[in-house]
Amino acid sequence: MKSMAIGIGLVAAASLTGLGLVACGGEAATTGATTVKIGATNYVTIPPAAPTIPPVTTAPDAPGSVLQFEGTYIIVEGDYASTVALRWKVKFEDLMTLNGWTLDENQNVPEWPGVGATIRIPAGATVPGEPAPSTQTTLAGTQATTAPTAAPVATTTTTIASAETGCNGSYVIVDGDLPGRVAANFDVSLAALDAANVNTKGYKAFIVGVTIVIPKDC
Repeated sequence: MKSMAIGIGLVAAASLTGLGLVACGGEAATTGATTVKIGATNYVTIPPAAPTIPPVTTAPDAPGSVLQFEGTYIIVEGDYASTVALRWKVKFEDLMTLNGWTLDENQNVPEWPGVGATIRIPAGATVPGEPAPSTQTTLAGTQATTAPTAAPVATTTTTIASAETGCNGSYVIVDGDLPGRVAANFDVSLAALDAANVNTKGYKAFIVGVTIVIPKDC
């Protein structure tokens, strides 16, 4: 009986010892986890580049041009509010209102800032000064040349009679001409010359300056 009790005690002790080992093993497994540390990255963060848009510059308005927007003017020696308004071709009241000026009982501007100060010019004003003359490009023209006039060439014109006379020619009667003499000069008969000029006015009288028909064979 006593030996049985001892054996049971040993078995119970062994069981408790085993449970203790299992518990220790589990704690070791839990506490033995590896912690991963995140190190530095292998890339470099580049800051955004500054904008490279060039600044916009506005050219001064040309003399004689009209201001599309409000402008400014620096007062020089001898300037007054009235003379500035007159020079910029704006209403005196508009210039006064824009700059917040007033008139006192002596018609002076107490707020007038004086030489060197910048004042405001209302839109619609005309920039003082004369506009620059426009540049015209003149193309060099071709030098005009006069062609030499050819001397008149003396030519002998033979006037051909109308179709009604066929191949006949013509002749203008001059001083001293006679029908027979003209016929002989043209190697035609007097009868043929008379027949060709039946309807020629002035032929019968053979008047100087009359154009007569000279018959010819076709």
